[in-house]
Amino acid sequence: MYDLPSKSKSVEIYNAAEYLKMRRHWNGCGLILHELCHLIHQLVLPNGLNNETILEAFGNILNKERYDNVYRRDWGYTTEEIDCAYATINHKEFFAELSVAYWSRGYDAYLKSQASDKSLESVSPPFMAVEVLQRQRLYKSARTDYEIYNAFKDTLSWNERIENVLTGGRAFGSGSCNKFYPFCCQQFREFDQETFDVFENLWSYIGQWKDPMVSGHGYGAQNKLGKGCFGLISFASNEGKEQNAFLENNKHDDNAKDERNQTMDESTTAGDSIHSDVIVTMVE
Repeated sequence: MYDLPSKSKSVEIYNAAEYLKMRRHWNGCGLILHELCHLIHQLVLPNGLNNETILEAFGNILNKERYDNVYRRDWGYTTEEIDCAYATINHKEFFAELSVAYWSRGYDAYLKSQASDKSLESVSPPFMAVEVLQRQRLYKSARTDYEIYNAFKDTLSWNERIENVLTGGRAFGSGSCNKFYPFCCQQFREFDQETFDVFENLWSYIGQWKDPMVSGHGYGAQNKLGKGCFGLISFASNEGKEQNAFLENNKHDDNAKDERNQTMDESTTAGDSIHSDVIVTMVE
């Protein structure tokens, strides 16, 4: 639910400080891209959130169970780095999650795939989240074979790493990534070619869509999009809402498989993101 009609079909950031912290797990803009993909799913694709292609592809990945045990970057260097992919929560998260992986192209040249390597550190883009870097330093003190750590992160100064985060990786040509495996486009292709091909076709269709703001309809044009634009991002200032966001965020690390079981029966018309709705959400 939303409290202002003007927030309809927008992305709302409940807590800017937490958002700036959480986005580091995506190495930049992957988190906000995830939410924008919910809008694209609802407003651009045929039949919106009931798009048949996405529903069918989502059912296929559940049947394969391939996504039930994948790496997640925010659990890096803990005793358990593997979880059920957030893409299995429901068809909306499926599209948003794998779209982020599809558009993460900056790491394709050197990252390994999960199938060919058992180590998160060798399949993941460089870590930017402070808590993961702290665990990494402790881990590094006991090991020396940090392929990605030495290949990328040690080549950047601290200020450069901060700039890399703030620019979504564009400052050094790497870009954002997904938080759950597959983290980038090439890994997605190698991990699940069938689903990757579906996303190629979906994004080819999306690429033909005419944004009414660009085509001259103007803000507030009355068409199937209502507002006639994306990109409306609001920041909540209500103290109680921020406190609730903090409390909800602390519950986010529960096993994703449990969360999937609780949300599979949700209405297909609901537009909110579960993946990051405590900090950033798409408002239907």
